[in-house]
Amino acid sequence: MTVDQVAEVGLPSGCDVWFSPNPISKEVSRGRGTDGDVPRVRALFADLDVKPGALKTVDECVKVVGRLSRALGQRPVALVYTGGGVQPYWRIASPRSRSGLIVPEADEARLDRESWRLLYERWGGLVQAVVTSVNRNAQIDNVYQLSHIMRCPGTVNQKYPASVVTELCPLAQGVRWDRIKAAVDRDGIGPLSGVLRPRAESVPTSWAEATEWVNAQPGAGVGVTEMSALGPHRSMLAELDEDALLRLFISGDSNELSAHNLMRNKVQSVVYQSCENRAGLVLALEVVERAYLRVMELRREGRVGGDRRGEIEARQDFRRAVTGAVARGRARRNSPKPQRDSDGRIVLRTRREKGLGA
Repeated sequence: MTVDQVAEVGLPSGCDVWFSPNPISKEVSRGRGTDGDVPRVRALFADLDVKPGALKTVDECVKVVGRLSRALGQRPVALVYTGGGVQPYWRIASPRSRSGLIVPEADEARLDRESWRLLYERWGGLVQAVVTSVNRNAQIDNVYQLSHIMRCPGTVNQKYPASVVTELCPLAQGVRWDRIKAAVDRDGIGPLSGVLRPRAESVPTSWAEATEWVNAQPGAGVGVTEMSALGPHRSMLAELDEDALLRLFISGDSNELSAHNLMRNKVQSVVYQSCENRAGLVLALEVVERAYLRVMELRREGRVGGDRRGEIEARQDFRRAVTGAVARGRARRNSPKPQRDSDGRIVLRTRREKGLGA
């Protein structure tokens, strides 16, 4: 579908509309899909925001686009002015010699999923390096995943509100994956997140299955009184500070500024703690949800900066985070209950091999 065809479809103007730059498998009937659902890489993008802690002006965004274009040796095929920044797109050239098709095993012509994922992460690192060269204090959101969704051209940004304006570059050509790799290799660029970790194994999980799993976890439904009696080593008592969590979502930390990513990480953390037999999962998740909904409410009111989401969308974010976290938790399974001392700390024993001196 072309940008002109988008306007003919009659997309709704009373809500935010998103799309996936890369195709998603037809087997995904709802939701946004994951990196595992992307059969082919069709586009490379950058998400350049104008907001506190990021770039200061649209002109700075355009300057970043120019430098990225020089690094790739090709202009973007489209520039989308979202009302809150700029999103350039480069088309992935897909000749037989360097196809964008994702294959099970990489060869000289094509990349497998992990190779594409690493290349996308490293591209995010290059975007950050270029952003820093334009504004040394600016940080970008870590959104460089194959399945990431972007604001749809030809729609209305409900945050400001502003029309999403698209500027096409008809003479721009596609960029082969080996050219992208050469660009990140040239400056020794690593993944934006610092270290690219292997994807955790997961079990396909629906929201209903996730809810059932959460409620069935050992001690999932205990209250504050029971958690206090169990202590911090056998419960998630330390995860109930909603004010501290709200401050984290507002300000970020040294590794992450995105409230959405921080929320998702916290959900995964408490789910994994539940797998380690810590009680209080339901309360811990409720605290995360309330803090996330609150920060989005503050953003909608203009009281704090950042990417705003409606309440329904924010609740959907949280549900997806819980479902994904439980899918990985189910694959990990619960640990055997360890021996603990009277304070609830795990008892660790060391064994010295015979024949070794002290």
